[in-house]
Amino acid sequence: MRMRKLSITVRETSHASTIPLHHRGLKANGPNPFNPVTRFRDLFRGRKPNKVITAEKLLRSFVNLREVQLHCANEAEEQDFGTQRPLLLSSIQAYSSTLTSIGLAISPLSFFFSTFLPTLPTFPTLERLSLRLITMAYISGDPAKFELALKDVVAPFINRHSQTLCFIQVIADAFLEAYDLLTLFDNIDYIPHLKTLEIPFLLIRLPTSRSLHRLLRSHSTSLEDLILYVPFMTGESSLHAKSSFAAILTPLPHLKKLEIHAVPVHALRVADLSSTHFINYVSRFSGQLSSFALYTKFLVSDDWKRFSGMDWNCLTSLSLGLAIATPAVFDAFPNKFPLLWSLSLVVGAFQETFDNEGSIEKL
Repeated sequence: MRMRKLSITVRETSHASTIPLHHRGLKANGPNPFNPVTRFRDLFRGRKPNKVITAEKLLRSFVNLREVQLHCANEAEEQDFGTQRPLLLSSIQAYSSTLTSIGLAISPLSFFFSTFLPTLPTFPTLERLSLRLITMAYISGDPAKFELALKDVVAPFINRHSQTLCFIQVIADAFLEAYDLLTLFDNIDYIPHLKTLEIPFLLIRLPTSRSLHRLLRSHSTSLEDLILYVPFMTGESSLHAKSSFAAILTPLPHLKKLEIHAVPVHALRVADLSSTHFINYVSRFSGQLSSFALYTKFLVSDDWKRFSGMDWNCLTSLSLGLAIATPAVFDAFPNKFPLLWSLSLVVGAFQETFDNEGSIEKL
């Protein structure tokens, strides 16, 4: 059973499998004393040496711990983690032989990131790595330092676990769009058991997409799930999306799940997807996919006709947004998607036909 709360009883703590080491800030009227995360962090703050030893023993009592999440989202949290780094390292070292999943939400430009991640031990059973790259208001952005952190900190950590990792997730704040993931892709070794890759096109320029193409090609025999976060907007961004899709088009014979998240870069509205290039990309894999999802994008009638006309004979799960849904759309599902058993639709409007589609405000 995966625990989300921390209990001080021996019976419960010995079965905890997940500890979130983070704090999401204080409410207007101060911290919630009953919040287990707040109580957990208070174990380390301002403690005398004998109390810290007690806290370390408590951490070491989680004999079945399998997952650790480290969140450092602001200056106060970075100071807290920095102060207690020896305790954290000592405690995590105790789980080095059992941890299967690590999640990090942190700025690559922070002092904590550059000094903590390289000192972590090698985890011989680590299978899942989730890395959320975030911004911190008090840290000035420097693309060169960002790329250096990816090369000297992130890539070596991934490579140390290349023989066991099967899931890699990289998520980035929209505010990081000025940065690039080139150095990360160029410095990742071959990961023989990699099955799931989740990456943000938000931080990918055309030269970088070629590096990503090489990464995908080298893992084409193992990759089963691909999740892309793609910035689609009008004008130059659409052209960039076109080039990016073309650059990463490589055969993935074992791909079963494809998710595309359309991310608005500057605006808060739904992103404007360059449909032609997106449809062409998806059509290369449609016949082999068992699961497909498109988020934050509504397909118009022409897109839907091309999309539903693809070979979807293996598809069992579909998540999609439609600008307009008509009776004909729903009538088509049994024939177009014969094996479908899970369907999630977000619909902009219901109409009898597509005739008035042009009069509906673009979603």
